[in-house]
Amino acid sequence: ANDSVKKTVENESLSEDSKYEAEDDIQKLTDTYIAKVEEMLEKKEKEIMTV
Repeated sequence: ANDSVKKTVENESLSEDSKYEAEDDIQKLTDTYIAKVEEMLEKKEKEIMTV
C-alpha cells in the first residue's frame, strides 16, 4: 500500500501532505491488525497450554 502511495506522489496525482496522511493511516491499520494477530496468538497459546 505504501508503494502505491509513493507511485501516486511520483505521478503528481497526490500532494506530499496527502502522502503523509495516507502513510499514517496505513501504519495505524497495520498496527491494529498486528495487535489482533498477537491477541489471537496469545489466546491460542493459552488454549494449547491448558490441553
